[in-house]
Amino acid sequence: MKTILSIVIPFHNSEEKCSRLLKRLTEFSDSEIEIICVDDGSNDSTLEILEKFKHSTNLRVNIISQENKGPGGARNSGIDQAIGEYIWLVDSDDDISIDKALTLLRSVYEKNYDAIDYNVCSKVGIVNSMNLSEGEYCSSDLTKYLLKRTGLGRISSKIFHSRVFKNNKIRYPEYCIYEDNPLVFILPFYIKNIYKSELVLYFHHEEYESVTRGAISPRYFDRMYTSVWGYEEGIRLTNNSEFLESMLDNFIRLYVINTGGVSKKPSKLWIEKTRIIKKFRSDCNKLNVKVKLKDVLDVLSFKGTGVKYQALLSVLWGVSFFLPSQKKYFENKRIKAWGRPFR
Repeated sequence: MKTILSIVIPFHNSEEKCSRLLKRLTEFSDSEIEIICVDDGSNDSTLEILEKFKHSTNLRVNIISQENKGPGGARNSGIDQAIGEYIWLVDSDDDISIDKALTLLRSVYEKNYDAIDYNVCSKVGIVNSMNLSEGEYCSSDLTKYLLKRTGLGRISSKIFHSRVFKNNKIRYPEYCIYEDNPLVFILPFYIKNIYKSELVLYFHHEEYESVTRGAISPRYFDRMYTSVWGYEEGIRLTNNSEFLESMLDNFIRLYVINTGGVSKKPSKLWIEKTRIIKKFRSDCNKLNVKVKLKDVLDVLSFKGTGVKYQALLSVLWGVSFFLPSQKKYFENKRIKAWGRPFR
């Protein structure tokens, strides 16, 4: 039996937030798809709910139960088991239009695209995360485009051909959150053709607390580790100066800009941000990469950040030179979060 699509869904303590997606899947039936549910070390009734779901649907369902490795570890397990020609990575608290997705997939199936991008519905409206018009993209400049600031767009807005991950041995980092960060640096080198659709196939919901929403925990600082890991992998794949410049922009954005925040008045957030900047500069030295304040401000300008924020970040950048090494501080955060170093 041919399997055209494997839908990989990580679950972790999802008993109160997975019913919408499971209901959607229960209402659908197709012999050419499989659902891979990965219970990532839940300590609630998630696994029991998944077992009931398996016996209430006509779809082929594969349930994997493992220790808590984070969403990246869950996705790795699902991808390893997937037999579909295409893989769709879906979060358990979101929703999808599975019938439209399969219709689209079948309509372009013979083209054998590395990825299919679609629009996402979120609280801000309909999002075209790649800023592309509908159509096929396979030019020699595709890698260049995908590496640019926000060029790849959201990972959640794509269905990938299984060979992209399996043939190239692409893995998510495990025992962390913000596991998508490394793919920004890696996937552009392996996606040689892509089809952009204007269909809305994914519905991103935020009414439930998730691993990346809610109160800041020690796991929040996985942003920094996953950014370094991805950037390091990316620079191993090329010596093209233009590509390296684009990757550095993304590295700055993900690490030093997106990690941590600042308030209008002095607060602990300012101290935390200064610590992050210090660690960022230290990691850049280890990577033998020179980053100046001007580089950071250029990325901020691209994002449309106000002058006041840029001025404050400039001050914190200067203050960071007077801080001691922050390696131990963030290592302690890491151990508290996962009980192990980041590898």
